[in-house]
Amino acid sequence: VYHLDMPISQLTAGVDAPPVDEVQEDNRIVKLERGKAFADYVNEKKEWASPSLLLWCPLDILKFEPRPEINEMVNDPSVILGVLSVPRSSKQSVKILDGQHRILGFHLWMQQLNKELQAAKLNYSEAKKLSDPIIEEAARVRVEKAEDNMARSENESIGIDILICSSAKEARQIFADI
Repeated sequence: VYHLDMPISQLTAGVDAPPVDEVQEDNRIVKLERGKAFADYVNEKKEWASPSLLLWCPLDILKFEPRPEINEMVNDPSVILGVLSVPRSSKQSVKILDGQHRILGFHLWMQQLNKELQAAKLNYSEAKKLSDPIIEEAARVRVEKAEDNMARSENESIGIDILICSSAKEARQIFADI
């Protein structure tokens, strides 16, 4: 099992949103309302909290490189720190065991942030043409707020546990056992 903390922007770039309202072999049906509720929660609460996501991946996809210099300082044989590499081409190989509504919520939140940032920048561009300092300032503040919210997605992280399994059946059994 690998444990890592990942910024939300990287999570949504590296793990697909689960399909909504479709029967899935590995999970229950994902409901859009639950994903939206989580997106709203993260958007509204700067101090949000969530348990770790549980993902699984087949053997020989991820590469782990221990960092001896760090492990010597930690001096705890039960923990091995290092760099976990996930090839971009393996995005489809990383599957969700637990946390599908939260992952959907993060995707919805990122879409919302991107949409607002684009709209704010367009609004600012149009406001500059009006030569009205009050309107231009309000538009500039809107862009600044949108950029601050986008920065949250890069600075805020969630814990992720990744199981390495030989099959989907093995992954489901491990999840059922816990």
